[in-house]
Amino acid sequence: DMQLDENNKDLLDNNDWGALYLWEYGRLVEEKASLFPLTIKALEAAPLPLISSQSPMALFSRLTSGTRIPPHNGLLNTRLICHLPIIVPKDCGALRVGNEQRPWVEGEMLIFDDSIEHEAWNTSKKERVILLFEVWRPELNEEERQLVSTLLAAVKEYHKG
Repeated sequence: DMQLDENNKDLLDNNDWGALYLWEYGRLVEEKASLFPLTIKALEAAPLPLISSQSPMALFSRLTSGTRIPPHNGLLNTRLICHLPIIVPKDCGALRVGNEQRPWVEGEMLIFDDSIEHEAWNTSKKERVILLFEVWRPELNEEERQLVSTLLAAVKEYHKG
């Protein structure tokens, strides 16, 4: 999840960790999405959460050489985060979720519950790029997805006021 806690705010404006959003806070970023029509088509076939002003979220995430994203976690376990590695240099590093650590392998999806503490690092000499997006947990049926969406939209409205 790209929402880091207060201790990690320094990453948000850091060029070592970049994001090119295709969907941001539930809005299709037309000028970027138009550059990747096949990616958008593939993502539209996935069970993306549709939550007003919040989801879906999909982006290309760049992690430059020698960069570490510190341990953090998302707020909810109603979704899963997907990492589709696009560019993975040799000796790139890994993604750690809880006690498990896995390297990125080009073309092999990593899917995880981001409510569990996770971190990522790139120890290679080149940048790593992944397509990062969220999907509903498969255990949630359509009615449960609607309830979660309604609840999250209501919470967001409440916090606006």
